[in-house]
Amino acid sequence: GDLNILDMVGLINTVLKDEPNATVSASKTALANPDLKNLNSNGTYINEEVTGLVEFVSSSTSNVLLTEDQIGKNSVYSPISYYMALSAVTEFSNGNTKTELLNALHANDLEILRKNNTNIFKGSYIDNDREYCLFANSVWFNNTNGMVYNQETIDNLANYYYASSFAEDFSDEATGPKIASWITENTGGKIKDIEVKTTSDEVLRLVN
Repeated sequence: GDLNILDMVGLINTVLKDEPNATVSASKTALANPDLKNLNSNGTYINEEVTGLVEFVSSSTSNVLLTEDQIGKNSVYSPISYYMALSAVTEFSNGNTKTELLNALHANDLEILRKNNTNIFKGSYIDNDREYCLFANSVWFNNTNGMVYNQETIDNLANYYYASSFAEDFSDEATGPKIASWITENTGGKIKDIEVKTTSDEVLRLVN
């Protein structure tokens, strides 16, 4: 009989290829990990507007792709990834920095950003035997000087932005490979053999 192409994809993904699934890292070293257990693995229809996103896509795309050093290049830009990363930074910013980030993201306050990011993630998340779509986010904090982090903020990153948080010594040569391993795991093995280096003067690293 006829073989449905979706059945073929499912067969390849679940039987013929021994590839890791695209699930958020459950590393025991994480300060917090997002909980995906209660999400709809077939995607969720979001009936609410993600306010300010269209405006952000319009303004940021021109700023990223139409700069002088990008003209004539075959560049690729993911405004959703940029939006989610900047939103996460806004969560632990303050003062003028927070105001500037909110303005750039076309959001009136932090509550709107939290709601928008939650809806984007839930509306896009698919993880079944035929297909998956996962925005894997992580924030890596430099704990070179033994910094202690606010657990409430760390939990907010996991709950609203579905981001895992890690505290690592950025002066340690082993930290870069840890980040690279996280990327490989969370892309289902599609991105591998990459070199990631960290330096002691970095404060944090965001990975989407």
